[in-house]
Amino acid sequence: MTTVTQAVTLRCMINGHPVPVDYDVMFVYDPEVDPYAVTMAFLNTSTDTITEWLISRDLLKAAVDARGFEKHGSGDVVAWTWPARVQILLRSPDGFLVTTIHRGLLRAFLQRTDGACKFGTESAHVDVDAFIHQIFEETA
Repeated sequence: MTTVTQAVTLRCMINGHPVPVDYDVMFVYDPEVDPYAVTMAFLNTSTDTITEWLISRDLLKAAVDARGFEKHGSGDVVAWTWPARVQILLRSPDGFLVTTIHRGLLRAFLQRTDGACKFGTESAHVDVDAFIHQIFEETA
C-alpha cells in the first residue's frame, strides 16, 4: 500500500495568542498503520521537535464535502467548513491551536488517500488478530 503525504505551511493561532505562528506541517496517511486516521505532524523549527495529531479521515472528508458553514467533530478535534477553507481546532490539556487549510488542497490530499484505501473499506485493512497479539505481547 502507498503512504500519502502533503507538506504545507499553516498559519496557526496558539492558545489565543494575538500573533499567529507559521508551522511546517506534514499531512500523512498510511493505511497500513491506521486506515482511519490522517497524521498532522507539526515541525517546531525553533526546538526541532515534531508534534503529531491523529485526525479522523472521515472528519476531514465531511468538512471538505460540506455544502455550507458546518461544524464537524467534537472533543479534541473540531473542523469548521467555510466556502474556500477548512478551519481546524486541536485541543489538549496544554492548550489549543487553530489553523486553516485551503479546502481544495485538503480535498486533493483526501482524493489521493482514497487511491491508497477507498473510503468505506478501511476495515479490510485492519488485521484484528495481529493487533490483539501485539497487545498481549506488550503486556507480557
